[in-house]
Amino acid sequence: MPALLTAQQPEWVPFCGTKDLNLLRNQVRQAKADMEGALLPRGGTTYVPIRFFLVAKSDGSSRVSEKRVLDALCVLNENFAEMDIQFYIKQLKFLNHNTIYSNPGSTSGQFAIANQMVYDAINIFITGDAGGQGVLGYYQPPAGPGGGTDYIVVLKNEIHKNKTLSHEVGHFLGLLHPFHGWEESGGWDPNVHGMQVGFWAPDGQTRNEKMDGSNCNQAADEICDTPPDYLFWNFVTNCSYFGQARDPDGVLVVPMLDNFMNYIFSCNENQFTTGQKNVMTNFLFHPLRNYVRPNFTPNTQVITQTPTLKRPVNGETLPARNNIKLEWDPVPGADQYLVELSITVGYSVNPIRKITSGTSVVIEEELLPDRLYYWHVKPYNASYTCADFSPSETFVTGSVLASREIEEVEGLALLPNPVNRGVEVLLEVNAQAPFEADLRVHDVNGRVLLDLGRHFLPAGTTLLSIPTEGIAPGMHFVVLQSERGRNTRKLAVLP
Repeated sequence: MPALLTAQQPEWVPFCGTKDLNLLRNQVRQAKADMEGALLPRGGTTYVPIRFFLVAKSDGSSRVSEKRVLDALCVLNENFAEMDIQFYIKQLKFLNHNTIYSNPGSTSGQFAIANQMVYDAINIFITGDAGGQGVLGYYQPPAGPGGGTDYIVVLKNEIHKNKTLSHEVGHFLGLLHPFHGWEESGGWDPNVHGMQVGFWAPDGQTRNEKMDGSNCNQAADEICDTPPDYLFWNFVTNCSYFGQARDPDGVLVVPMLDNFMNYIFSCNENQFTTGQKNVMTNFLFHPLRNYVRPNFTPNTQVITQTPTLKRPVNGETLPARNNIKLEWDPVPGADQYLVELSITVGYSVNPIRKITSGTSVVIEEELLPDRLYYWHVKPYNASYTCADFSPSETFVTGSVLASREIEEVEGLALLPNPVNRGVEVLLEVNAQAPFEADLRVHDVNGRVLLDLGRHFLPAGTTLLSIPTEGIAPGMHFVVLQSERGRNTRKLAVLP
């Protein structure tokens, strides 16, 4: 008799924490019966909304980054593209809640989640814990609106990876694990289960699937093109299976390792089988899933460009360290932009992130004085989040605190700049609405060199004249100030 294999014993193994899988199986069976003979849409894409809950602790700390969530949607859409299912952002919701962040599966955590549920999209909670060591995420059935259930929880460090979110969305769309019935067993172990497994899985109520497919409709995940799998995670390294398990008939098992619904995380690529795709399509069009099929088509344009950063000029030294306006050119297809700002080019140290539908954003936060900052901008729309960030550019903060910029001002420019002393300078003001403001010229120490009085500026473009005869050569600041804000531009006066 050959010696039994020895299972690997890692400190912990990653797994899915979905409970009530038999309830999900029964719902899938019922959905299959309900949809038998139904004519499903063909040849078109179904757009499915997602509400991402970016959960932080109650003090607002430890939240997943917006970039990671956008990356997650990009990966999810790539994994489902062949099925003509595409997901889009219904909402990015920022939620501060200690219990949901640290213990979403507890009674109080489930109650808190139930109070957040809105049944107009897939609700996905991105948290710091998903149920203990090793749990990467889970789907909470039963399917269908009501009762505070039917949501997904994913760890913030896993949300953007190739497999985890797609695995849980697979559950949401009716898929079981290919090793259904083995979840609580710890995985196949020849010393416990024998080299040849029995008729029943360790749960005592699920049939073990056979290699010849003779019982595939009633065994394990009840999908015939996913081969037998008895939870082989202890017998796989680098996406290679070295176990020698045999099915109930004594036939050597050849599992499918690169499937989204197993627990093998060492394969570079994963896939859904045709049978799994059919189950998901069938389940998606069942009445239980009506609420995630709103018959709405989001912006689907593929974004092929990155933004050109306009302001501040790359490397520019600014007069202040707050209320800094960042501007960039629009990108075709984009209706949202993610801006990242940090003192490191990797954007890992105290990053500031902003999302806007326009092509500018004001950094109101007080930045460090006299410090080099990096910034870049990522364009996206509700369904396409795969575009790259722009190349990073830099600016240096000043040492003073400035007031907020005037909201009515869309653009401000000095012409010419630099200017020879004695030559008139024109301040071009582009306003989206009329306002009044004072115009002054300051030196680098904040002393007023010229007070050019109060001006009424109508909507549109206005040119204001600034004489330079009495201004010494050097760097100065032209300041436009109203009761609600202040805009500043550098003016270089040459001898």
